Amino acid sequence: MSPTPASPSPAEPDAPAAAVPSSEVEDADGAGAERPAQASHYAMTKKNSSVRNIVWALAVIMAFVVVLAMLFFGVGNDPDRSIPESSRLDVTASAERAAGVAPFPVIVPELSAQWTPRLAEYTGGADPRWELRYTAPSGALVTVIEQETVDAALLASAVPGPTVEDEYTVSGVPCQQLRSSGEAEGTRALSCQGEGWGILVHGDEDLDQLRLVAEASIADAQA
Repeated sequence: MSPTPASPSPAEPDAPAAAVPSSEVEDADGAGAERPAQASHYAMTKKNSSVRNIVWALAVIMAFVVVLAMLFFGVGNDPDRSIPESSRLDVTASAERAAGVAPFPVIVPELSAQWTPRLAEYTGGADPRWELRYTAPSGALVTVIEQETVDAALLASAVPGPTVEDEYTVSGVPCQQLRSSGEAEGTRALSCQGEGWGILVHGDEDLDQLRLVAEASIADAQA
């Protein structure tokens, strides 16, 4: 009897392939290469850095400008803030210059320090004029105009539509108390006519204060 052929042994399963590290990949030549690391979302780019620098520079400049403005103009708008003596208008010096050419006695009313001078101006020509402007203690603007005569043209420009409310004399000088009408309604004025000179005082101020300025102006004209 011939021997029985041995049955073939079952095929053994293939061994699993070795795992390739995730950090290495095979390139075309079979050489290993590292995979590039992913960039962080929080990394600062050159563009972001430049923008930040510009923003900081603008902020510093604006802060510097604000500080300069506060030092120069002061904080807020304070109408009661006193004006340094070095910045005050020298009315007397202006009057002395005008007195050399004016055909009338150039006045400088003697007022308290609470009256702040804002303008002292002489205008020559056919109708020479000396004009003063003050800020009253109340903050209102009061104007004093001196000419040879307080004529209709001056009244029309300073007190439109004037109405005479009262008449009286100050140190022998006839004066009229006026009130404007129309768009400038409420503006009061005092018109006084001396020998060779006329004075008009007007502004949105209490009548007593206007009389104070008019009397001081007349006193200086008669000095």
